[in-house]
Amino acid sequence: MLKKKLKSMAICGLVGTTRPLLRRLASRLVTDSGIQRLRKPDAKMAWQVALPKSGSTWVHKTLSKCLAQRGWKTSRFFPYTEYREQLLDPRSLLLEDCLGQSTFGMQQHCPFSGYTHKIIEQFDIRVILQVRNIFDCLVSLSDHYDKSPKTPMAVLTSKQWGALDPRQRELFLADIVAPWYIRFWVGWAPMMKNADGRVKMVTYERLLADPPGVYTELAQHCDPSVTRETVEDCLQEPIENTRKNKGVVGRGEAMSEVARERVRTLASYYPDIDFSPLGL
Repeated sequence: MLKKKLKSMAICGLVGTTRPLLRRLASRLVTDSGIQRLRKPDAKMAWQVALPKSGSTWVHKTLSKCLAQRGWKTSRFFPYTEYREQLLDPRSLLLEDCLGQSTFGMQQHCPFSGYTHKIIEQFDIRVILQVRNIFDCLVSLSDHYDKSPKTPMAVLTSKQWGALDPRQRELFLADIVAPWYIRFWVGWAPMMKNADGRVKMVTYERLLADPPGVYTELAQHCDPSVTRETVEDCLQEPIENTRKNKGVVGRGEAMSEVARERVRTLASYYPDIDFSPLGL
C-alpha cells in the first residue's frame, strides 16, 4: 500500500513538473507562426480550392499523379470532419506531416476569408481555383442530393429532399444553395489580382476542351519542373475512385427560367464582380 502511494506521488510530481513545459510547447505549436517555423525551406505547398461539382476529384487525382513524379505528397489541409464547411487549418499541416516535403492539398470547397488570405501568404501557398458554370453545378448537385443531400452548402435530410417535387428542388437549389456559390466566387475572384500570382483559376469547361495543355499549366503552377510529357503520361493512366458524374457541359440549360433568373438576381448585387467564369 505504501509503495503504491509513493509511486502515485512520484507520478503526480513528474506530471506537475512537466505540465509547464508541455504548456509552453503547446502554446508555440498552436500558433500559426509557430507551425510555419517548422516548415522546411524547400518544401512547397499547393492547394486546390474548388466549387462543389466542378470536376474537382478528376483534377485532384490527376495532379496528385503528376506531382508525385517530383516527390510531392498529397494530403488534406483541413481536419476531416464530414459535412462541415471546409476551412484552411494550419494545424492540419502539422498533423498531416505537410511541413517536411512538398505537399499538394487535395480539393476543398473553402469560402474565402481574410484569415485564409493571411495563411496563403504566410505559408506561401500556390492556389488552384477551380470553377464551373453555376447552372451545370446545381444540376449535378441535384443528382448528388438524390443519393445523399448532406453537404456544407445546405442543411436538409434525405426525407426532406425526397418530399420536394422537381420544381421545388430547382428553387431550393436556386434560393438556398446558389448563394453559397455566389459567396464563394465573390470572395475568391479578387484574389486573382491581389495574391502576387499565387492563385491560378481554371474552369471545368476549359479543362474538358484541352486536358493536356491545361493540366500542364496547373502542374507547373505548383512545380515548374513538371513537364508536359509527364502530364500526358499521367492522363493515359486510368483514374480510380472518382464520383463518375456526367462530365458534360450545358446540363444547366435544363433548369427553368424562373430558377435561373433567381440565381442571376443574386449575382446582380455585385456589379463590380465578373461572373462570366460561372456562366453569369
